[in-house]
Amino acid sequence: NGDYYEVGGFSANASGNFGDGGIFVFNVAGTLYWGMYYRNLSSVTGFSYSVSSNAVSIGWNCVELKHFTGTFNSTNGEEELYLNGEPIIDVKVSNSDRTPANVVIGGSQKVAKLTDTWNYYIGDVAVSSSYIGPIQ
Repeated sequence: NGDYYEVGGFSANASGNFGDGGIFVFNVAGTLYWGMYYRNLSSVTGFSYSVSSNAVSIGWNCVELKHFTGTFNSTNGEEELYLNGEPIIDVKVSNSDRTPANVVIGGSQKVAKLTDTWNYYIGDVAVSSSYIGPIQ
């Protein structure tokens, strides 16, 4: 319980993995759920996360992250997570201080025990300025 792992996402030029928006898997009481970690200037730490009610299933899934950088001093930025073509998380945030410049595959993790292991496989990666949808 409490483990998480970044599958992929976006980072700014500030460093290699600077948390501007990420697709995460969260362990909640032994069940793995899809979720996001993202920049949010409205929070105390400057970051927030959201966990969906969609459990991770065995087999291939299409997971997509939409990021929109908002304007200064407003909460019109957007982070949206899609699973197999369906939106599962959509949040409005204050994220105007950094614009994503890099795509990150893998990344941050927190494991409760050093013996914990996570195996996942990535089949296709696509980056676009518009919605792509599941690859058929």
